This record gives sequence, C-alpha cells and structure tokens, in this order.
Amino acid sequence: MIVVRTKEELKQARKKKLTEFEVRGKLAGSLVKAQKISKLSKGAAIGLAGAAGAAVAAIPVTGGTSLGATALIGSAALAGTGVSTGVIIAAMSIGGILVAYALFKDYDLEISVGDTKVKMKRK
Repeated sequence: MIVVRTKEELKQARKKKLTEFEVRGKLAGSLVKAQKISKLSKGAAIGLAGAAGAAVAAIPVTGGTSLGATALIGSAALAGTGVSTGVIIAAMSIGGILVAYALFKDYDLEISVGDTKVKMKRK
C-alpha cells in the first residue's frame, strides 16, 4: 500500500485517483481534525474558502493591521457553518478547504489508534 506523509504526496495520490492509500504522521492528524469539512454543503465550502482566502490575502497589504477585521470576517464565516477555527487550520494544512472537501467526498476514512494513521479508500 502507498504511504503518504506530505501535502504534495497527498495531492499526487488524489491526482492519480488511487483506489487506496494510507496517510501517516502529522498529515493524518490534520485529516482527522478536518473531517467536519465533509459535512458542509458545496456552497458553504466554497463560501468558507472564499472568506478564508480573502482574510488571509488582506494581511500583507495592510501590514498586519487587518488582523482584527480578519478575525471578524473569519468569525462571521464560521458562524454560519458550524466549523471551528481548528478545523479550518487543519483543512488548510492538507491543501485548503476545497481540497479537503473534495477529498472527503471521494474517499472513506478508516482511522487507526492515535490519529497517526488514516487509511483512505475511494468511494
């Protein structure tokens, strides 16, 4: 079985449409935390990704002064979805909200003890 440990390896596994692979280490923990993304509707996932992207994009332009507004935008976006900030961070660490959403729609997860190993099987 193919073992995936990095975001880039995960991207390649998805691109190749592997029927089965295993994710290990920190990336596996992020997958487990990001699972709530799969409960969102497609529209909510797109909206949340847009809000998160806009908030992050504003930080360099304003020299960090937009961080307060970013928090407000993020809070407003999260309020309608029932998704915590930790879930958003986990989703971003595996490639982004929409990547996580697509991954969970295409694969079933089998989580092993300690959240350090996740077996992915194409639906």
